[in-house]
Amino acid sequence: MADDEQAMEENLYAIRDGHWKCQIQYAGVAASGVTVLAHITLITYLNMHSVGAAAGLSPGKWPLTERCFLHMALINSLFGCGQLLDLLRICAMQSTAPSTECKGFAVVFHARVISECQMAVIAVCLACVLYSKSRPLNLGSYQWRLFVPMDLLPVCLSVSLMFVPDLMGHGGPWCFISIHSDLGLVYTRALVCVICVLWVGCLVTSVVIVCLVSKRRKESAIGEVGLNALRTAESLLVFVPLSFVNLFILILALAWSVYDNLPHDLELAVVTISNLHGVFYCFAYGLIQRYCTIITLPTPKKPSAGLQLQELNSMESARERGVMNIHESMARLDARQLEAEQRTVEREASPGRSSDANQAFTNLHYVEDIEI
Repeated sequence: MADDEQAMEENLYAIRDGHWKCQIQYAGVAASGVTVLAHITLITYLNMHSVGAAAGLSPGKWPLTERCFLHMALINSLFGCGQLLDLLRICAMQSTAPSTECKGFAVVFHARVISECQMAVIAVCLACVLYSKSRPLNLGSYQWRLFVPMDLLPVCLSVSLMFVPDLMGHGGPWCFISIHSDLGLVYTRALVCVICVLWVGCLVTSVVIVCLVSKRRKESAIGEVGLNALRTAESLLVFVPLSFVNLFILILALAWSVYDNLPHDLELAVVTISNLHGVFYCFAYGLIQRYCTIITLPTPKKPSAGLQLQELNSMESARERGVMNIHESMARLDARQLEAEQRTVEREASPGRSSDANQAFTNLHYVEDIEI
């Protein structure tokens, strides 16, 4: 009887555990779908109502903060689609994916972690450059030097790790099963340490930059251009807490996948929140638009009514002066034409008079010769 009761309790625990696993998987699918829709909504909004789009500029000429948001929305939407497919496959098959498929989904998960770390570091570096130069960065055709490494480095690093044995398959930290290799555990701990070191370094640097920016804002000789650069630096620093909040949740997800002994409620919270990074990005962009000024494009000032009337009067007087100058020029031209016609008439009448004068001059010389 005792053995039967123990077996019934084990079966009941297994049923409850399976029920919780299904709920966790369905919550992850719902959160991944929401985050993909949030990223698509953010991309659509940026292409229609952002500052650069409203000015009729191409995405390469948008303000720096909006370009970074567009880039991260595109990248994270791809990562979200990969996670959504992974969770849908688990829910449909109710079994762990083969090692080959685990490697494919591990590349997506690992690339997202590297991309989040990279974005935080680049945001801090750009904020430092903006603070030191005190003028907006005009990347122009050199934009690929910033964004192409952000795209290629995580993918290349993740693909190269696929060929390391027992790191990206069932033995790695990216597959949600309880059997992992020693190399996978060592890599997970090393990755967590690197993320924590970057987190502390970027956080301290961000606090220092914010203090320096607030102090320099009080200077009167900074100008509007320098003020826009400082505002852009402040808005870029939002990527530091945003990226590391997502990374902290990913660390919990890795701990859950490695140790597999978290409470069910915490597992549900980790899987749900770790797949809501798109909502976090939309919320952060809304806060920046509401409380920060990320406009770095020149905005012409509207003149007052008195200034507009003065400009109209000056334009009218200039037009009248132009008309008077035209009339004077035409009168001078007519006078010159009349004078030219008079000279022509005098030339035509002058040959007879000149012959009489010549004859008189000849007669005078003849009389003088006779007298001599």
